[in-house]
Amino acid sequence: MNIIKKRTFTSVSFIFIIVIIVSLLFNEVVLGEGGDVLSSPFTISGYLSLYYYYSNLTGKATVFYPEQKSAMVFDVIHLYLDAKRENIGFHVDYAVSDEPYGGAYGDNWAEEAYIFYKTSIGSTILGLSYVPFGIFWDGTWYGSLMYFKGFMLDADWGLKFSGGKNNFDFNAAFYTNGDGLNGEALLGSGPEVGTNQEDMFVGRLVYTQSVSEDINLTIGVSGLRGKVVDDIAGTEVDETDFEADVTFDIGKFTLAGQYVNYERGDDDSGKGNIFYIMLNANVIDNPGDKFFNRLSIYYNYSRDSPNDSSDGLSDLRIAGANLTLAHDLSVYLEYVRWKVGKILQNNTFYCVFYIFF
Repeated sequence: MNIIKKRTFTSVSFIFIIVIIVSLLFNEVVLGEGGDVLSSPFTISGYLSLYYYYSNLTGKATVFYPEQKSAMVFDVIHLYLDAKRENIGFHVDYAVSDEPYGGAYGDNWAEEAYIFYKTSIGSTILGLSYVPFGIFWDGTWYGSLMYFKGFMLDADWGLKFSGGKNNFDFNAAFYTNGDGLNGEALLGSGPEVGTNQEDMFVGRLVYTQSVSEDINLTIGVSGLRGKVVDDIAGTEVDETDFEADVTFDIGKFTLAGQYVNYERGDDDSGKGNIFYIMLNANVIDNPGDKFFNRLSIYYNYSRDSPNDSSDGLSDLRIAGANLTLAHDLSVYLEYVRWKVGKILQNNTFYCVFYIFF
């Protein structure tokens, strides 16, 4: 997963320190014979990733989009801190990267940082958590236009409730403040680049039905209402977004489609539609194998059709494969092709290594 969103919230480091202190205060470790740890409410895990890429640009080159480039890059280290005692706990996903991404954002941030309380009907989450809008993730490393436009893996500050009953799952949330950036710094046109989302009401409803033993159908709808504030320009516009998605799981194959209508302000540059389709096949799935766990191949296509068609990233295609070796190493091979308007096109090959700990 291409982690490129930087968090600029000033209290992230303070929260990180407080979480560690609290975890040490209520951490109770259960020991077995010989001093072996049997259970603990506090766990630390994570991963680091690095990648090689080769890029070839068709169109006018810029400082961010050179005509041709290849390099081996250290991507990011993610550290997960989790604790749970009875029905209450916390989760922190803290990241450190050596990538400056144009020099505009910091090299460490919190991806998520929240406390939660679980009941028989669902979970209440308070803090920095992912906004429940649309399909959570697409299984690629690079990410679709749903990510680059700020609709996937967007974490904001607020209160969220998640629950479910029978075949239905639901999320309802209110976010007082964004985390400083939506989407991706160089390519994207997410609403938080240079601005911030505030006072957002978000809802999502999902229905899942088993058609047969090997076929499952999932239908989801999401809605978002809030505002986008630019403190520098002194402007504020309303934001209204709606999406519908359908997912078919047929044996080892997954087919998903999604449609989004977004409106940010009255200008055509802030309005449009996104169409997204994903196909994934789990060729090999042996989770108990010591050496070779999983091989999946996938294809993603996403297209943005803004009312002002001259603005932003408009077309993104990904063909790739993910190979998981044991439980410690995962490798992504992806070919990515994107277009900005009608004049700029990029073809890039990525080889990504994930090392888990």
